[in-house]
Amino acid sequence: MIQEIYPFIRHPENISPTQLIALTTRAQKSSLILRESFLPQIIEATLKACESFEKKSLRFEEKEFRKFDGSFSSLLEHCFPTDKLLRTIFEIEKVTKNHFRRLQSFFVPIVLESAGKKQAIVSQFDLDPSKILRQTVSSTFVEASDHKIILKTLSEEGFKTLVTFLRGRSLYVPYKRFAEMVHIAHLYGISDLFVQTLSIIVPSLVIESAKGKPADPDLKEGFFLLYRLLGFETGSKNATLASIDPFLQQLMPEDDDKKEDFFQFLTSIGKLLERGIFDICEPTVAAKLYEVAALFDCPRAQYMLASLYEFGKGVPKDLQKAHTWYERAVDTGCPEAMCRLAHWYEEGIFFEKSSRTAATYYIQAACGGNAEALYIIGQFHEHGKYGCRGGIKRAFEWYTLAAKQFYPKAQLQLGVIYEQGSGVQKDLETAFKWYTEAALQENAEGELKVAEFYRFGIAVLQDSNEAKKWYERAVKHGSKEALQALAAFHGK
Repeated sequence: MIQEIYPFIRHPENISPTQLIALTTRAQKSSLILRESFLPQIIEATLKACESFEKKSLRFEEKEFRKFDGSFSSLLEHCFPTDKLLRTIFEIEKVTKNHFRRLQSFFVPIVLESAGKKQAIVSQFDLDPSKILRQTVSSTFVEASDHKIILKTLSEEGFKTLVTFLRGRSLYVPYKRFAEMVHIAHLYGISDLFVQTLSIIVPSLVIESAKGKPADPDLKEGFFLLYRLLGFETGSKNATLASIDPFLQQLMPEDDDKKEDFFQFLTSIGKLLERGIFDICEPTVAAKLYEVAALFDCPRAQYMLASLYEFGKGVPKDLQKAHTWYERAVDTGCPEAMCRLAHWYEEGIFFEKSSRTAATYYIQAACGGNAEALYIIGQFHEHGKYGCRGGIKRAFEWYTLAAKQFYPKAQLQLGVIYEQGSGVQKDLETAFKWYTEAALQENAEGELKVAEFYRFGIAVLQDSNEAKKWYERAVKHGSKEALQALAAFHGK
């Protein structure tokens, strides 16, 4: 076999179609050929041989090409599908004016061409994430002379981005290109690209909006495009689930495992609309997004929808519906819903008061990692409620768990414990640290404490300007004590 391969590699133009079929048939059965890394050279020589056939006006008969299809496709199964290999396969198909039918999808070359005639080759497998491109291949390429898709609606940069994504390479999505990413994902039905883009953009928007910070203006165009693609118009008061259907048909993942992330992001978009991102305050639309995600068993969406019904925001107030969605969220493992139902039982909202049931839900929520529930269990131990007898030492443990999740009330409580030395060694520096953590989350009591530490030089250098700043922040967030202290501070 080796004796046949060397002459073929050196002079592929000397072989006939029949001889090429025989050689590739024997080569794909030869472990020696496969082991000795001759494959790349054989494949390159095969292209040169096919080019020589064209020059000599030699063509594969239909039956001959079917045999060649089988042997060559089997040979490729031992290769890695590189860009260069795909280009070689494409050139062989082009010069023979035939298509390989037995290739695995990794090796089926597809040419993507931009409006500016720039070309890139991807495999048929690479198109799997795109519903639209995948359908294009299956519907129009059966008898096509070349496997080419012309993408006229993309900019050259957008074309490059799409190719990069389809080839499975990581993407960097600058804020200025958010709109383009959403457009490409929607246009070609690429749910993975949509989710990947939102995973970069949405978390920062949610955090910034929670802090009351304005969203980056570079994201505005993309967010408005997303809003329109969802089927809504600004100021719409009659949003319906039907409005979202076309969007879901285009972008909802087919894989059930990927739907969770998709609906989590829809829920986050709903939250941004609730908060009035880019001056669009649309709780009605938010409710519809929550409902869509909730119907697909997204726990967070079920909880958010229940909350809207409880407080009558974006939907008519309806405690029965709120209860239904809280219960569904609990069934899907949502600790926030467990904590909310615990509060209902504790306060007698919708149900008769039941401290036992409330405690049970709080414990379940705490075990699920809910920071508010962790703090409340700490309160139970500190004050000896509902059979919790651990005292301040046990409370300290629960407060610490909640504080590590940045729950400001728990951070404040740790500050008090360290300042007073209750159950732990007194440590004013650590107390100041926890008061500061709470204050940075706009907790008025934390801000008041930080102001007092600066005013009197407790664990920090005395600083009147810092004290004044923190008193003013505490006043802004509703602290009457800070208002009185600020007046006394100024000697009024």
